Amino acid sequence: MDMNVGSPRPYRMTARAQTAAQTTERIMHATVELYRENWLDEITLDRVADKAGVSIKTVQRKFGNRNGLLSATMQWIGRQVTAQRFPVTVGDVDAAAENLMIHYEQWGPLGLRHAMQAQRSEFVASIVA
Repeated sequence: MDMNVGSPRPYRMTARAQTAAQTTERIMHATVELYRENWLDEITLDRVADKAGVSIKTVQRKFGNRNGLLSATMQWIGRQVTAQRFPVTVGDVDAAAENLMIHYEQWGPLGLRHAMQAQRSEFVASIVA
């Protein structure tokens, strides 16, 4: 019996991709939480992995090294801020003001943290600049 008759059923990795995306989100959240509470030089891959509930190998596989993780995290923060700030309808001043208040409640402390971290880290200073 020929097992190759007809076209093969396409294999979709949607469940695996979804799990990988969720793992990345957990790692990003863990990195930001650690960044909010610690100096940048105190954030290690081990601490991030532990906080995210993943292995250090998972973090390394996704980001390569600490610099890759930190760069990806800063880009992720930028995407989160953009997604939160820009859905307001042009001309809706009340919605814009409310959105801005929510933005500063959520991200304002991180902006202050950037300013403090920039004093000790060229990496963060380059982002702040």
